[in-house]
Order: sequence, then structure tokens, then C-alpha cells
Amino acid sequence: MALDHLSSFFRRFQNVTAPDESVRKAFSATVFEKIGVMIGIENINVKNGEILVKTNPAIKNEMFMRKQDILNEVNTRTGKKLVNIR
Repeated sequence: MALDHLSSFFRRFQNVTAPDESVRKAFSATVFEKIGVMIGIENINVKNGEILVKTNPAIKNEMFMRKQDILNEVNTRTGKKLVNIR
């Protein structure tokens, strides 16, 4: 009987995702559309309105050249207010 209650309790959390996962997915998709490079969401973190990306310097340079375009698209897709890429 008690296990049934636990089971129903944990079912509530089965489809819960991290709050920034949608932003990370949108950023990855936008970067792919804009510069043609796929960045895995495990290499993207969101903190205090900034997107932190772990990738090689050549890709970061391309992202910085199109930074405002990428940020505008991600903000439109997610409804968040992201201000910087690092």
C-alpha cells in the first residue's frame, strides 16, 4: 500500500526537465542554423542571463561575430532575456 503512494508521488516528477534545458536546446539549434555547427547541450550552461559555451576557439569566434543575431533568436524562441554569450 505504501509503495503505491510512493509510485504515484514519483510519477509526478517523471517528465520534469531542468529549467534551462529548453534554453540550451534552443541555443544549440539556433547556432546550428546560423553557423552550421552542432554544439551538444552538455557543453552549454545558462547562468544569470548568460550562456556559457564550452567549445573550441574557432567556433566561439563565429558565435561572437553573430552574437546579437543568435541571442535575439534564442530570446524569441524561449521567451527568456539572455544578454551575453561567453
